[in-house]
Amino acid sequence: MTLATLVNIGSLVSSLAVLVSLAYLALQVRQGARIQRSKMDRGRADQVGAWLQYIAQADTAPLILRGHAGDPTLDAAECHRYLWSMYPLFLHFEDSYYQHRDGMLGDAQYASILGHLRSQSSTPGFRALWQHIRSRFPEGFAGFVDSVMREVPVTGAEVAGWTETWKSAARQFGAADAASNATVTVPTPLSRPEAPTAAAPSP
Repeated sequence: MTLATLVNIGSLVSSLAVLVSLAYLALQVRQGARIQRSKMDRGRADQVGAWLQYIAQADTAPLILRGHAGDPTLDAAECHRYLWSMYPLFLHFEDSYYQHRDGMLGDAQYASILGHLRSQSSTPGFRALWQHIRSRFPEGFAGFVDSVMREVPVTGAEVAGWTETWKSAARQFGAADAASNATVTVPTPLSRPEAPTAAAPSP
C-alpha cells in the first residue's frame, strides 16, 4: 500500500467523520427546535388558561358579555375594565400571528387560534374595541385582523346565542341517557337442567 493510498483513505475517513458530525448536529438542532416549540406552546397555553380564569370570575364575566354586546349603559370605568380585560387577548393573537409567520407555530394550532379570533370578531363590542386600539399594533398584524373581520359577519352569537344551543344539546343528551338507562334489560337467569330420571327396571 502506497503513501498516496493511505492519504486517500485518511481523507475519506475524515470526510465520513465530517458527514456524521453534520448529521448529528442537524438532528440535535431539530430536536432542540421541537423542545423550544413545545415550551412555547406550553407557555402560551398557560397564559391563555390564566386569562380565561380571570375573565370567568363572577365580577368580570358579566362585564365581558356586556362589552361584547356593545352595551351602551357601560360607564367610563366599566369601558376601561373591558378594554384592559380584552387587551391581553389581542396581544395573544399578535404573538401567534408572528410566531406562525416565522414557522414557530404549527398550522393546526394556528387554525385553532384563528377560529377563536373569528368567533370574537362576530361581536360588535370586540370590533369597536379593535377600532380603538388598532393604531397601537404594527400594520402587518392590524391589516390581518382587518381582513378577518371583513370575512366574519356580526351575529352576536358569541355573547348569548350559543348558550341556548348548548342547553338544547344538554337536554337531548340527558334525555338520551335516561332513555338508555330505562331500556336496559336484565338478562334472564339460566334455567337449571333437570336431573335425569332413573330408567324403570325391565320386567
